[in-house]
Amino acid sequence: SSDLNVLTAERRHVKRVFYSAAKNVNEATNRINVLRMRARELIERYYVSEDEIAGKDYVKDRALVTGVAQRQIQTLTEASKALRDAAAEAERASQLKITDNYEQYFSILAKAAILRAEACEVMRSRSELLLSTEDFNAIVVKRGDLSKKATSLTEAAEELEKRAELLVQ
Repeated sequence: SSDLNVLTAERRHVKRVFYSAAKNVNEATNRINVLRMRARELIERYYVSEDEIAGKDYVKDRALVTGVAQRQIQTLTEASKALRDAAAEAERASQLKITDNYEQYFSILAKAAILRAEACEVMRSRSELLLSTEDFNAIVVKRGDLSKKATSLTEAAEELEKRAELLVQ
C-alpha cells in the first residue's frame, strides 16, 4: 500500500509539471496574441488613413497630407513597438522548459514578429517622405520602393508564421 502512495505522488508531480508547462505556453501565446492583435489593429488604421490621401494633390492638400502622415508615423511607431514586444515575449517563451516543437514555434514567431516590425518601420519611412519638401516625383518613386520592401518583409513573416503553425498542429 505504501508503494502505491509513492507512485501516486510521483504521478501527481509529473502531471503538475506537465500542466505548468502547458499553462506557460498558453500564457505566453495569449500575451503574444494580444500584442499581435494590437499591431494588426494599428496597421489596419494605417491602411484606412492611406485611403484618406489616395488621389490627393500633395501640394494643394498639403495640410491634410501632413496631418495624415503624422498620424501614420505615430500609428506605425506603436505597431512596430507592439511587434517588437511580441518578438521579445516569443523569444522568452522559446526559453521555457517546453517541448522542442514549441521552442522552435516561439523562436520562429519571434523572427516573424521582427520582420513585421521592420515592415512597419519601412512604412513609417514611407510616410515620413510625405513630410519631405523633395521633388514630388522623387517622393513617389521612393514611396513605391519602400512599399515593395515592406511587402517582401511581410511576405517573409507570413512564410515563417506558416512554418511555425505546422510545428504545433
